Amino acid sequence: MDTWNTILKKRTNALEQAVFVLETLAHPEHIPILEYLTEHEDATLLDLAIDTRSDVVFIEEQLESLIQTGVVCVDANIYGNKYRINGRRIVNINAIVRQLVNGK
Repeated sequence: MDTWNTILKKRTNALEQAVFVLETLAHPEHIPILEYLTEHEDATLLDLAIDTRSDVVFIEEQLESLIQTGVVCVDANIYGNKYRINGRRIVNINAIVRQLVNGK
């Protein structure tokens, strides 16, 4: 078993990546985070923990998955990280899902 890269999992093909993105976005634990980020321009880890009433470590884990999908971006500065929705990525995912649904 390869344990050298356990933080970020690399998906080797487009289908694997697409399934990962859709599963991650549909996961019930991610919905409150996505809703908060959609309603607010950006948020800190503490903002998300307070709003979702979840543990900071739990929120960090959820954000890491969402960042891997490209739907959530992190902007780092000396004061800390701010998380935001990547609107362009959402539009791209919607277009792909529509194509799948319509059979094109």
